[in-house]
Amino acid sequence: MPPTKVDATHAWHCECHVQARVEAELLTKGYSISRLADTHSREHGVDINGPDLKVSVKGFPGKNYVRGPKIGTPKTTSVHSQARQYFSHATLDVVLYRSEHPTALVALGLPRMTTYLELWRKSKPVFKNNSIQAIFVDQTGVITWDP
Repeated sequence: MPPTKVDATHAWHCECHVQARVEAELLTKGYSISRLADTHSREHGVDINGPDLKVSVKGFPGKNYVRGPKIGTPKTTSVHSQARQYFSHATLDVVLYRSEHPTALVALGLPRMTTYLELWRKSKPVFKNNSIQAIFVDQTGVITWDP
């Protein structure tokens, strides 16, 4: 299986960079990865998938469109509002993964951004009660696990 494609033109907090760092971390911890979602095509489904592993990865939104006819123009939605939507989508993903795979490692893979850290802190008791973890990636690529 080829590793996640990383695009050097994208910001450190884009989904492709977060997925690549989380993937590398999981491999060093001995997890088997059978499939990676294609972040460039915005493929739906489990982002990092293995026999005992289900991770939903999100990037942090930028202020400008990065593809399509509006490329380079400012978005009308605030990045923090959009990040909350990303977080809510990832939350639903991991809740469903936990229901379907009660013994797997289930986690969110997120860039270490204030909006995500605050949302995680506020909802952590629910995640903890359901054995769902967060894997945060900072700007330098350092990984922090929060069980």
